[in-house]
Amino acid sequence: MIPFFHPRNPWYSYYPAVARCYETSEQKALYNAMLSHAAYNLAGLASLPEKMFSLATEYYTNAIAHLKSSLRRENSDYGGTLAAIMTLCMAEVYSGRPGTWRLHLSGAWTLLCERGEEQPWAESDFACCSTQSLCITKVISDTGKSHTETSKIEDFWTKMAFLDENIMGDDDVDRSLVSRVSSTPEFGFTIGSTKSLLACISSITIAGRKMRTKALHSQQEADLLDEVLSKILSCLDKCKEEIAYNSCDSEIDDQSQILANHQRQAFISATYIYLYRVLFDLPPYSIRQYVSEVLLRISAFHTASHGNLSIWPAFIAAVEAYTPEDMALARNWLHHTTKFGIGSRVCVQRLVEEVWKRRDEAAAELGIDKGLISIDWRTVMEELDMDILLI
Repeated sequence: MIPFFHPRNPWYSYYPAVARCYETSEQKALYNAMLSHAAYNLAGLASLPEKMFSLATEYYTNAIAHLKSSLRRENSDYGGTLAAIMTLCMAEVYSGRPGTWRLHLSGAWTLLCERGEEQPWAESDFACCSTQSLCITKVISDTGKSHTETSKIEDFWTKMAFLDENIMGDDDVDRSLVSRVSSTPEFGFTIGSTKSLLACISSITIAGRKMRTKALHSQQEADLLDEVLSKILSCLDKCKEEIAYNSCDSEIDDQSQILANHQRQAFISATYIYLYRVLFDLPPYSIRQYVSEVLLRISAFHTASHGNLSIWPAFIAAVEAYTPEDMALARNWLHHTTKFGIGSRVCVQRLVEEVWKRRDEAAAELGIDKGLISIDWRTVMEELDMDILLI
């Protein structure tokens, strides 16, 4: 569930410990959700797939029943309820069913919004790590929303407080839920990233939506956008410095330190790719340096470990690969990542290959180099009737 071994892995410690109590409806929901998740994983690994899918469905149904019982109570346990919902979300991801995970994510986010003023993540380490998981998942899931989506756009300049708490002035009023949760210790470590990097990704997503849905007519608005872009680039520069000078984690061994560095460096380069593609629509040729950097980091990670590298940076680079060298590295990653029994990654492979195919066809039709062809993977995903969570 995380890229490399870490003693504070919540799915290794808190989740099974709470589930095994099996006393409250929240604990029972989490217990059954974990078994459903595990059964889907085994089915994906071709371990008696029919039997495992049947068991996964049975445990999933049980988890939903207990979860409904929990939600009907006025003072249900926040940490247990959220953990059960997020586990069901991941069970859906492992099942490979397109889009169904988003229903659980939406429910979990609603729960947090309803209790946000109480800061429920401060109740316990268990509640905190579950809330961190939710916020990280939301940041990543938002990167996959199509440009045609008509859902509510969060206030652009308010969200910039996630990057710089001094932009808006009154922190208590302006900081978003994600911003507040991100101030908790070690936010982002479970996905192999950092608070600052996730802040950059979130800000790029919001800026991209704002640019697509609201023309910048005034010079003042254009200046504000320039300021935001400057802050994002400055934040990325700080991320590189932080990772360079604060790469030592006393809780993990030297081997894990190396893997953590490869993972974070891949995240940095992938965030540059995301920035230039979302805000400037630059073609693959213009960002090849970053694509190669991510893919080489992935290759180094897998040379040193059999761990489960976070999929977001790898995918963001793979869909922009167009040279034989980079595509070969991307294919190696796809071959490796589909071995973990995670159903959504089969969909990821199909999506990457479809983007490559469309780039090849467009280049041939126009008679130009593939590196000059921009393909929006979110549009392709929508046309393939997919909704992939890149976690």
